[in-house]
Amino acid sequence: MVRAMSSQSDIAPAGGSTSGIPVTAPQTDAHFSIDTAGKTPWLTLHGRWTTMHIGAVDGALRDLELPASGDIEIDLSDVEALDTAGAWLVHRTELAW
Repeated sequence: MVRAMSSQSDIAPAGGSTSGIPVTAPQTDAHFSIDTAGKTPWLTLHGRWTTMHIGAVDGALRDLELPASGDIEIDLSDVEALDTAGAWLVHRTELAW
């Protein structure tokens, strides 16, 4: 299950500003953290999941060894940007369990 979480305060209106204050997103590469302490593994994605920023996580996601429970929670709330290449990695990871 992919769970996309975001608060409205994280979303800038068209034009990229709120109350005249420019909104700029940090330029960070894609990375993730994993919590396997609970019943269902929880994978949290961070940064920019775009073609230019996902190179380092592709292999790491393939190498993940999680319990074969068949379920995984994927949290996208800390993703700064997502394109089709990043979406494919999320989808492929979900299908792996």
